[in-house]
Amino acid sequence: MKKVIGLLGYWVIGLLAITSPTCYLLSTAYSQERPSSTELVRQAWDAHAQSDVEKTFEITQRCIDLYGEQARKEQASLRQLPRGADIASYQILNDVATCYFIQAESYMRRGKYEQAIEVFTLIIDEYSFAQAWNPFGWYWHIARASQDSIERIRRRLAVDVEEDAPEVICPAERITTIELSDFGSQEFLDYTKYGRFENIGTKDYVYIIEDQAGLSAAVGEGIFPNTTSVRRNPRFKQAMEEGRLEGSHWDFLHSQDLEAAFFKWAVAPEPPGVRLFNTALILERAGLTMHALKCYYAIVVHFPASYGWTYWQTPWYVGQAAIAKINFILRNNPEIGCRLQGAEIRVINGFDNDVSNDIVIASPGKLVRHSEITPRRTRREERRRVKKIIGDGRVRLFQYQDRSWELMVDGAPYVVKGITYSPTPVGQSPHDGTLQSWMLEDSNNSGKIDGPYEAFVDQNRNNQQDEDEPAVGDFQLMKEMGVNTIRVYHHPEEVNKELLRDLYESYGIKVIMGDFLGKYALGSGASWHEGTDYRNPEHQKNMLASVKSMVEEYKDEPFVLFWLLGNENVYGVACNANTDPEGFFKFANVAAGLIKSLDPERPVAICSGDTLFLDVFAEHCPDIDIFGTNTYRGDYGFGYLWQAVKQAADKPVIITEYGAPAYIACRAQEEAERAQAEYHRAAWSDIEYNKSGNPGSGNSLGGIIFEWVDEWWKSGGDADRQEIEPLWAGPFAGGYMYEEWLGITSQGDGSLSPFLRQLRKAYYTYQEMWN
Repeated sequence: MKKVIGLLGYWVIGLLAITSPTCYLLSTAYSQERPSSTELVRQAWDAHAQSDVEKTFEITQRCIDLYGEQARKEQASLRQLPRGADIASYQILNDVATCYFIQAESYMRRGKYEQAIEVFTLIIDEYSFAQAWNPFGWYWHIARASQDSIERIRRRLAVDVEEDAPEVICPAERITTIELSDFGSQEFLDYTKYGRFENIGTKDYVYIIEDQAGLSAAVGEGIFPNTTSVRRNPRFKQAMEEGRLEGSHWDFLHSQDLEAAFFKWAVAPEPPGVRLFNTALILERAGLTMHALKCYYAIVVHFPASYGWTYWQTPWYVGQAAIAKINFILRNNPEIGCRLQGAEIRVINGFDNDVSNDIVIASPGKLVRHSEITPRRTRREERRRVKKIIGDGRVRLFQYQDRSWELMVDGAPYVVKGITYSPTPVGQSPHDGTLQSWMLEDSNNSGKIDGPYEAFVDQNRNNQQDEDEPAVGDFQLMKEMGVNTIRVYHHPEEVNKELLRDLYESYGIKVIMGDFLGKYALGSGASWHEGTDYRNPEHQKNMLASVKSMVEEYKDEPFVLFWLLGNENVYGVACNANTDPEGFFKFANVAAGLIKSLDPERPVAICSGDTLFLDVFAEHCPDIDIFGTNTYRGDYGFGYLWQAVKQAADKPVIITEYGAPAYIACRAQEEAERAQAEYHRAAWSDIEYNKSGNPGSGNSLGGIIFEWVDEWWKSGGDADRQEIEPLWAGPFAGGYMYEEWLGITSQGDGSLSPFLRQLRKAYYTYQEMWN
């Protein structure tokens, strides 16, 4: 499960959380002597993956026979699709329906379409509330997937079918303004007038209010301690009478009725830090920036140790998020003319999922006018004196006296302006074994690789290639955008060396070459369900052989920038790094040592997941030079991440994956693409702000966008259709992740895949920033 520190999490705190698939709640009515429904499902998937039809049906039918009656009872007890932790309470229903689904998929795979449709229909009719766990980290609706499969069969049989789009209920109107009845008597508060600060910079920090009436009058409506005044706002009563405040406050978090959302959250029954953060977020969206600033700062003063829980049931530290929000707003609104000075909230033991061992060290700092700030006198030349150099070749890391870091290539600073490039054709998917290597695909037999050389820009978005839309190729489009790096893994698909050489020689784009290091069981020799065990000698041997093969094959290639180990392994998924992080990081360090013995000229990076187990990494990975992390923290950058890495590990940082979907339910496509572009602009500005020589932490080396073009298989359903069903709640404009909409370019309606590209606003945003 994902641990997300700092900013990630505010949008679903308190929302029912997904439970690990290993935590199934099974009825005590069933004897432990017989296999659980979950174990039978695991065996059935294995048999299905091996195309062992007889075994597949034997196992699935046994599960249905043993647990079918209980599954029907669970289905009958439901009136709507279970959410969050409730899903696992109906595990027998989920497992029986999954077994039927596996049977239907087996029929479909063998061309027995009539039988497949019959079983898929049974699922839709009798198990409509069943859900199955996707091992990549979310539940999927089995009846919906069954309907998708039926439609796919009908398309194959050339039977006309009108696809049912998922029902999306949109509000009748949008209210984007909030009419406050009490703005407060002060914009910039001097908290010392209303109370006293004690034990600043310690675990015993506290602000004691001595004049609550005065403080309430100063902060204004909805801000602690003045929360009850919201009910006195005439608009509150009107919204109540209009029925606009009915429902859970969580349903209002990303509502288009900002006024109703503000009223609901200002009085929401949540911990005060969580309540204040989401209230501030809504105020900010409504353009009430100064009121939002006061609301965020109230968290830092009153509730620095507050935390909430994310969708992934991991801690989210609200105080750190509030500081990051304040700094982001002040950087992007220089007309406010002030800076948050001296504010810091550190959470000792905050890199695991256990809040009981947390120790919070808080300093609230102060909002200071620019005119009151005394500039530092240290000469820039002294701050930039070289302290340490890592590497002996063309690619080196420099650390300066101010502890900032810089990546140097051929003696010049190199900021990674990267992107994940994996142009998967519509219809291909690893889930059904149809995914091919983009580096080798020449689907029109032109003698050129499809995406890199023959992609064209559909300027008018008519899903046709007009005469004035010649093939230009993704490589050229990336060059024009300002990309200087892509990220590649040397397995499981074949790598086309000549293609990557041309990418570098003709377009000036380098490659970060990676090994999955056992993630998804790749390279370890483990099966998917067994998963990579980082203390298993056989798995270690296989992974080191994989790493050695990669380095020996590519170390003489000038296009390789540096080496990258793993891909957010700490989140688990067919490996045990999430349950044994020490074992994982110790082994990762061994792999890094091997790489350096073979290629001392390039740095070695790890690709972790946010800052989960950062302290374990810091302790056990001295030979890993760069801390890389996949992280999705919201539309205001990466917050405390830079400082956390600097304090815990003193390593340079690269964001190995970040991005946002270009789809929002109930919003026009143009608006969704604008929100995606704004997210990316904020993320990159934060990466820039934290580069060496800039005011931030100084340890940023750059970032890698996820991703170049939409991939239609990512949700695990029909790879011939781009899904618009949300997968999980996330820090995006609409509040949800849509995995198949992450590209900064799209494939249009898919009819001219893999060649058509529609450039989204984010593309042009980067073209402006990177060039």
